[in-house]
Amino acid sequence: MLISLALEYIYFTPRRAVQVHLGGLKDILKSTGTHPSLIQEIPKDPHTASSQFHLEGVTHQYISCSSCHSLYPLKLGDSPVNIDQLALPHCPFKKTLSSSLCNTPLWTQHKVGPDLIRFKPCKKYLHQDLKAWLGHLLSQKGIEEILDRPLRTPPPDPDSPIDDIWLSPVFCNLKDSSGQPFLSAPVGEGRLVFSFTMDSFDPFGMKIAKQSASSTGMWLVCLNFPEHMRYLQENVFLAGVIQGPDKPSNEQTNHYIQLIVNDLLDFWDPGVFFSRTYQYQLGRLFKAMLVPVVADMLALWQIIGSPGSTTAHYFCTFCDLNYDDIEVFDQSKWPAKDADHIRYFARLWKDAACKCHQEDIFKACGV
Repeated sequence: MLISLALEYIYFTPRRAVQVHLGGLKDILKSTGTHPSLIQEIPKDPHTASSQFHLEGVTHQYISCSSCHSLYPLKLGDSPVNIDQLALPHCPFKKTLSSSLCNTPLWTQHKVGPDLIRFKPCKKYLHQDLKAWLGHLLSQKGIEEILDRPLRTPPPDPDSPIDDIWLSPVFCNLKDSSGQPFLSAPVGEGRLVFSFTMDSFDPFGMKIAKQSASSTGMWLVCLNFPEHMRYLQENVFLAGVIQGPDKPSNEQTNHYIQLIVNDLLDFWDPGVFFSRTYQYQLGRLFKAMLVPVVADMLALWQIIGSPGSTTAHYFCTFCDLNYDDIEVFDQSKWPAKDADHIRYFARLWKDAACKCHQEDIFKACGV
């Protein structure tokens, strides 16, 4: 079992190849006269070994609508034998109050035997549990010392170049839910800051210049790690991967991002108490926030709900410069974005009575 785990997690051997490896070991043991009870202890699937050693992340399963990308919790063991047993056979999502139901089938028939048919979800989405992932991280020796290390002092000159995001004025002035300095935590409490990124990739590899299929991954990066450790695979939180072959539209990504928002709201206030960490045997409270979004322009437009075009009325993700003023190169004349303005028009868009009204708000306000 240890050999199969090493092949899968260290050398990234495909799971099907590990299954062949385990089957081959069984045949070798049979030929040497090994007792059958010992042979039966070798699993057929490497997933059994990874489950016994608790190497798989804790995930929550959802049925994802193939049309609108709405998510519905999927209980383990759901395998109805006929359509009448389905609690939710079709997607009930409505984009606006006056819109019709999506009504896309959520299940498809799956033949498992000559006379046996089961239903399985047309598309599934796995969301990794942030609390479980962070709890696993905090159980490792030395991690808390790294996350709690003293922060570097910003340079006295505000115009001096900086080589780390923690030296920026924004990070130095972060506030918690009560308005107090976020990084000045009480003794024993942990404070974490995450960044968010989302990007699409071809799951079959970039074999041609243009992607034939596209899946979308979403990650959180803990910025408390030093620069050389932040983007190591074992330190990056993979929230989930949106199945292809097509990318979700701007508003359709909200269904998936909302799951991440829900996880972070618990860390923001009142915080998450871990019953035990490596350094604190009696438990420790952690609070966290998400500050920057780090992505290329295409993904950034999608995340923040921007028009996604350089010819849009509000084309910039950095400022509120109008397209009619695109030739203004004086940075001092670029109007800064207003968070209250964005929230106001985003709420108008969300509460719009019909799709046409939503499109009018989007074109006029760029939100």
